[in-house]
Amino acid sequence: QNYTPDFYLPETDIYIEVKNFLWKYSDIRDKKFRKLYPNIKLQLLLKEDYLKLENTYSKLVKNWEYKNSPSVFL
Repeated sequence: QNYTPDFYLPETDIYIEVKNFLWKYSDIRDKKFRKLYPNIKLQLLLKEDYLKLENTYSKLVKNWEYKNSPSVFL
């Protein structure tokens, strides 16, 4: 089973995983990842919170990716 978090923030050495919902499967996968890679920092972020960040910071960050944002479809 492959798992690749959505973002990597090199300045803080943290991986970010954005989730629509935290289903049981997602929780299991998260726990497995943390057990296999205890030294890797992984932060889960619900999509609702991601969209708030996007709304606040996207205009300040060059090449902000919008492909999963509802605003793309407006």
